[in-house]
Amino acid sequence: MSDGPTTLSVGPGVNAYWSRVQVRNPPGAVTSITWRDSQGTSGAFPYASDPENTFEVPQSVLQSTATTITITARFSDGGSQTVDVAPAQLATENGLYTMK
Repeated sequence: MSDGPTTLSVGPGVNAYWSRVQVRNPPGAVTSITWRDSQGTSGAFPYASDPENTFEVPQSVLQSTATTITITARFSDGGSQTVDVAPAQLATENGLYTMK
């Protein structure tokens, strides 16, 4: 059951060298999170091995000089949603960004 739009939530205690994110209110189970920066570099967020269903943000993303990172969450139903953020936003504690 959803209580709002699908969002990318940045966890507590994050910084410019370590961050974890979680997709809240997804339409289905999150199967992967990938990223692409404004310079064309891309990759995946590895699944974190903790009970919170989070994904680790690679340090290369957090330290990126790109102005925008497009994050794509893929779901078990085959759908996906994206959000554009600045790398610094992924290092900002308790950030919440609406996905489209």
